[in-house]
Amino acid sequence: MTRFEHDLHPGAGWRVRALAAGALGLLLLGTVGAPAQAQNAGAPEGSVSANAQTASIGPGKVIEVPASSTSFAPTTAQIVNLEQLLALKSKHQAPSLGTHTTSSQVATSGGPPTDVTAPGPQAPTTFTVFENSLINSVCSGCAQSTVNEPEAANNGRYIVETSNWNIAYSTNGGKTPVWSNLNPYSFSSGFCWDQQVVYSADRDVFLLLQLDFAGEGAATNGLALSVARGSTPTSWCTYKFAGAIGGGATDTPDYPKIAISNNNVFITWNDYPPNAAFARAGLARMPLDALAACAGFSYSFLTRTTEFTFALARTQVAHDKFYWVSNWMLDGTVNGRNLRIFSWPDNSGSYSFVTRAVNAYTFGTAACNWCGRLDPRYESVVITPAEYRAQANAAFAGDQILEVATDAGPSSFSNGQNHIVYNYFKLNSLAYIGNDQTYNTSFSFGYPGCNVNAKGYVGCAMVQGVNPGGLIVLQDNVNPTQPWGFNFVLAGINANANWGDYVETNPWIPGGGPFQTVLWNLNGSTVQPYHIVWGRGSDTNDYLRWNGK
Repeated sequence: MTRFEHDLHPGAGWRVRALAAGALGLLLLGTVGAPAQAQNAGAPEGSVSANAQTASIGPGKVIEVPASSTSFAPTTAQIVNLEQLLALKSKHQAPSLGTHTTSSQVATSGGPPTDVTAPGPQAPTTFTVFENSLINSVCSGCAQSTVNEPEAANNGRYIVETSNWNIAYSTNGGKTPVWSNLNPYSFSSGFCWDQQVVYSADRDVFLLLQLDFAGEGAATNGLALSVARGSTPTSWCTYKFAGAIGGGATDTPDYPKIAISNNNVFITWNDYPPNAAFARAGLARMPLDALAACAGFSYSFLTRTTEFTFALARTQVAHDKFYWVSNWMLDGTVNGRNLRIFSWPDNSGSYSFVTRAVNAYTFGTAACNWCGRLDPRYESVVITPAEYRAQANAAFAGDQILEVATDAGPSSFSNGQNHIVYNYFKLNSLAYIGNDQTYNTSFSFGYPGCNVNAKGYVGCAMVQGVNPGGLIVLQDNVNPTQPWGFNFVLAGINANANWGDYVETNPWIPGGGPFQTVLWNLNGSTVQPYHIVWGRGSDTNDYLRWNGK
């Protein structure tokens, strides 16, 4: 039995570093602008603005990647090396929680909890799972990391799926068992893990972000960003960024993430100098047109020492301003009572940020048999028109909504279990509206990954359970308030103490309604990733249009 609770009531530095030369024959030239901090009259009340810096990179390198019918399996030597690198990477610890809330400081939210049993028969207008496809179900001897960190994006029948050690693609809409595979080491010899993929429908390109890590202080450490046309997921234009942008040439840009806006690609990372503690969080803005053309380009970036980890907003709504959020402040701000929201107009060299108070949630997570890697850093940010929420709460009417889903620790209503908290803001003013929670009194939730479809509805996936499996959640006009549409779509088979570090959701493209995600479980020591597509019964044609073609 699952519990969802609903509560909607108002709540009350950076550092400049020189860039280093790029690798793979790509020139990385730094032209540093002076940071500034001032009130911005055109931004929401209380905002502060700062200048970004600029740099440039030469054309990408085109790489043709051979396809295989089986997923990439590291050799024994590569597995040994990966385990050694994981031990080294474990030094990249999160900073102190700082001044933060605890469970004793979090009040029970207003309103009674709603108890919901497992979904019954699926009528045409109800929550519907269109596909639950085991990726590489016919492979033999395949290897996948038990810290799987998967994502999938599509262009009609072409799907690209990533996990920590493998890249799979489908040319028939994910219909099993037809998945082909790419060796991630083909993109960059320094590849280790932390892959993400998104799709830009306007440019018809997949964008693949990978972390290169060969050990503390290695010259090959950095990020690889690769671009492929929607119908040719074996031909990629690759850019290599040495070290951490705005940091040292041998720093590790850990925990990289990617998102797109109307005209730009945004990537973010946490910067760790060799054998040192967290130094700064960074974000870079790069032009989509130049990337799609495999051309050289100038780009802007920023680094800050006052926040740990940025969460990038995802949206299907046209915007000329990009948003991102941090919930982990290092400047004395009380974590668990505040969120810091950043915005950056496409036509500006400066960005702004505000710090907004929210209803208190427990900042910090409790141990459980699968959440050894879980901490409060993981956030998922979406922007939605939110007309559907106006049906339930007039506070949402007439504005778009910025929604932030965050890992939260045990509270009085969750009976010692970790849960997910959702905080909502009006987009234009960034005024706080209130919050929801997804929780269960018998087991924990973690790693929410949310996105928005063409209709403006929100789909989220997350890890759940005693033996971790997957939950998918749909916030739309059918279920505008909790209990939202949901499905415990994947059961856990056995536990893994280091499940994580993220789960992502993307819209099914083209199509107005469905969402897709990749969740996984363990069968003994075998990792089983599943490609899952879901929506409402009314979205069936959007999915079937491409399935099996």
